[in-house]
Amino acid sequence: MQVSPDEIEATAKAALVGHGAEDWIAGEVAAAVREAEGLGNGICGLYYLESYCRQ
Repeated sequence: MQVSPDEIEATAKAALVGHGAEDWIAGEVAAAVREAEGLGNGICGLYYLESYCRQ
């Protein structure tokens, strides 16, 4: 299954906001997650999304 970069960013942002991040901060982190995934750097992308949410 493939997920689009837009879907990665939107889902990451929603998760971050759902865990209490301010909207603009969640947007910046979600954009970075999208970029990392797009470059094939999953360790700095979705891999750490759970950790980002817990913080």
